[in-house]
Amino acid sequence: MKFILLALIASLLPKPNVSKAYESVTTFNDLVSTKNEIKSYYSALSGQYLKGEELLKELNKILKVNQTKPDYSGGSPTWYNYLLVDRNFEKSNLTSSEISALKSGTKKWWLSKDIYCDVLYSSTDLHYTSNPNSGGTTYISREHVFPKSYGFNNSENMYTSIYAGCDIHNLKMADHGINVQHSNDFYGNAKNNKTPINSAISKVVGGYTGTSGSYNVFEPLDEDKGNVARCLMYMVARYYTYEEGTYGPNPALRLSNTPDVISGTRTPSQTKNSPISYGILNDILEWNTKDPIDNNEIIRNSLIHKFIQNNRNPFIDYPLWADVCFNPDTQYVCDLSQANGVTAASEKATFVQIKDKANIVKKYKANEEIDFSSITATFYTNGTSKEVSHDELSFQIESRSDSSFTPKTIRNKVTLEKGEYTFIAKYVQDETIYQDSFDFEVEGSGLNIDAKTIMIIIGIVAVVTFAIVFTAVTGKRIKLRKSKKGKSRKR
Repeated sequence: MKFILLALIASLLPKPNVSKAYESVTTFNDLVSTKNEIKSYYSALSGQYLKGEELLKELNKILKVNQTKPDYSGGSPTWYNYLLVDRNFEKSNLTSSEISALKSGTKKWWLSKDIYCDVLYSSTDLHYTSNPNSGGTTYISREHVFPKSYGFNNSENMYTSIYAGCDIHNLKMADHGINVQHSNDFYGNAKNNKTPINSAISKVVGGYTGTSGSYNVFEPLDEDKGNVARCLMYMVARYYTYEEGTYGPNPALRLSNTPDVISGTRTPSQTKNSPISYGILNDILEWNTKDPIDNNEIIRNSLIHKFIQNNRNPFIDYPLWADVCFNPDTQYVCDLSQANGVTAASEKATFVQIKDKANIVKKYKANEEIDFSSITATFYTNGTSKEVSHDELSFQIESRSDSSFTPKTIRNKVTLEKGEYTFIAKYVQDETIYQDSFDFEVEGSGLNIDAKTIMIIIGIVAVVTFAIVFTAVTGKRIKLRKSKKGKSRKR
């Protein structure tokens, strides 16, 4: 009886939400993340109006969360990832077998051969039939767009075992011969000595070598320039700070108009105190504008996030963040409330912002002590910032659900009844009050079950209790028999 009762009660409780994300998928476009999904991914930036180094540091935190490291070892298992993300999604759209495998939950659901691929440094799409490493120069290799010699390699090829070296946002199928010609020359417009490089596969031009000032540069095809630019900017955002531990070792990377000219290779530890810079920044920013994101990039970004590496390229999601992050003269700051992700800096020139607001607990229990003693803030003015300690702030609680509630001024801790509230932090600077806030909820204790459900449970308990007592007193068990109408009745 006890187990019957538990089963009946359990049947009344809310059922878990079973994901149906792929039920209606018929093309690769159906796998593209929605605007709300993208905005949610960057939710830690909500209410923050950052630019330059401050935005890059916050992006660094977001991009590393839950990031996984793809396998880089040789052979088919590794190439399998590229056969998804570097596929030509128009010439080789989803097949019925792939759709079936995807819907059934198969981990590696995509084809491993007989597809067209979108290859870097090639103006023609190549048809993949087998492992491309066939030797010579007439094959496809993996290009580290931000060269591995710039911060994440050593004589033992350490790049194959660290996140920066295996990051698929920075890795593209590429024409091997042109990949070799590029080497680790800076990406930039070849202003002098511009020399075309022909592909050994397609026999057509795939890029140019040349010089820009005193630097040797490699200039890709116009159709590749934006893609390359956004790869490079992603790498700086993701690997902006030197890392050890769970994600490391990983380098500290930069983009510059006066990049570091090196011989040999640099290891992550060599960038710990002095980040390594690559370039040419002004040309990269120009390419991001002149070659805007295309549908293949958008699909690739979502596939990497959902099926390969669990993170995104922010400069594909919000291309204007390129200017906000890397142009020191930008007139904009990031603003997640805007569809394009930016707003004029003049509108957000001076303000205070609660630190790490997105990660503050937003739900509490009624009549339990709530501790706000760790709240601090950052004060921004004219593009500069300073940290504001807890003691420099004043705090107030207002109710959003009870108009009779008197606002409470608090210092550290507070106990509240069930309801919806707003926490306000205030900072005074030059006799002007600046404030920031977040909403939170205080729930009642115990299970939140409506009256109808409670009555049903009471009825079930009463029936089961009667049956137990009846059996104990009479020694008989209550039996049920079918009525003529098919309903059960006591006997």
